[in-house]
Amino acid sequence: MEIKKNSRQMPSASMIVREKDYCDLLYAWLQCNSERESVVSTRRRIEKKKVKWAAIERDFTRTLSDGSVEKVMSRKTIAKYFTHLMN
Repeated sequence: MEIKKNSRQMPSASMIVREKDYCDLLYAWLQCNSERESVVSTRRRIEKKKVKWAAIERDFTRTLSDGSVEKVMSRKTIAKYFTHLMN
């Protein structure tokens, strides 16, 4: 398996992932919904209009085979983790 430069990978540095306020699921969502600033840039950005707690919560909600709905993460938790990533 070859990993290309600037591929969408999860952080593996222990100083990042061991923090209690770090969330792989939210980080993955941000990676999937972000885009490069320019063709030559390695920096990524996400449109402000995409960062809505209720919309992200809907992305983290799934319907189980028995018809029940399961929220993987609530709006308040998403906001808490997102704020931590911004700091």
